[in-house]
Amino acid sequence: MQVTASQLAQAYDRNTVAADQQFKGKRFQVTGVVDSINTNFLGRPYLTLRDGVNQFMEPQFELDRSYESYAAKLQAGMRVSLVHTGSGDVAKTPMSKGCKPAD
Repeated sequence: MQVTASQLAQAYDRNTVAADQQFKGKRFQVTGVVDSINTNFLGRPYLTLRDGVNQFMEPQFELDRSYESYAAKLQAGMRVSLVHTGSGDVAKTPMSKGCKPAD
């Protein structure tokens, strides 16, 4: 399954239960434009992709640790495609884990 970051964000905004049934625990590909490159409280790299419902609800994608060097080369505005497992949402912000580049 392939979706855009915008489609993912809109699905969670419309109906979290339906979006979880479609994405949570499933492996799929998402394409979007990098908004920010960060680390979480455990030091794991994650990306936010533009086109969330609003700037505070951009979909988040936690990269597998082995892709830290990939994350270090990214910049805001770059287009990426990631393969990952959906992990639901936090306050309607779609979350994913185990992400790696699709290419």
